[in-house]
Amino acid sequence: MFLGAPLPPGFASRIVTLPPGEAFAYRAADWRDALVIVEHGMIDLESAGGRHRFPTGAMLCLSGLRLRAVRNPGPDAAVLLAITRRDQPMQRSPVLSRLEVLIGSWEMTATFGEHTVSGARTVFEWLEDGAFLVQRAYPAPPEADLPAALLENSPLPAITIIGLDDTAESFTMLYSDARGVSRVYTMTFEGNLWTIHRAAPGFHQRFFGTLSDDGKTITARWEGSPDGTTWTLDFPLTYTRLA
Repeated sequence: MFLGAPLPPGFASRIVTLPPGEAFAYRAADWRDALVIVEHGMIDLESAGGRHRFPTGAMLCLSGLRLRAVRNPGPDAAVLLAITRRDQPMQRSPVLSRLEVLIGSWEMTATFGEHTVSGARTVFEWLEDGAFLVQRAYPAPPEADLPAALLENSPLPAITIIGLDDTAESFTMLYSDARGVSRVYTMTFEGNLWTIHRAAPGFHQRFFGTLSDDGKTITARWEGSPDGTTWTLDFPLTYTRLA
């Protein structure tokens, strides 16, 4: 039938072979937007209401069904051909592409008063084919000489999802951490300068980071303010590229 036949541009196919008497669990995501042809043998679609049999030549849409399993009740192997549209690559905004310089793994070193903490890691990677940037931060192994309060109040691990408003050429950060804290920040990234800002009653925050010319180091600091006018240093930190 369709097996081996050329497909129109923009389409892809995959073959699923089910040996006699065997079955596989149904997962809707495996069959999303697919036209499925029984090329050889037969299959039973099993649901809570029973089984329905489909012989060679049957054309099916298996997406979004309430099925439990797909079974081969016959003496021969069942061969299924699934035809789907090829995914079109995401067109990334040139503004969002500015963040490409962050992609990779970095070591973080931060200073809190007299104590310097190093060894924490943060990883930047594209999400959904480059529609968003995700930042994941992981804690360093605990150091014995650090104050208990510093260890207990650590926000790591933390995750941040960064998206773009292309009309304003500004970014929004959705942040969540190990303490159960969730915040929304605005962000800019121009040239080598990275800024983050949050205005909240009684607790304003801002961040300034400078990427080195060789792209291997970010020298940064977090500042805080009770009123958005008078700012004090919260802590300095450095990102050092690992990969």
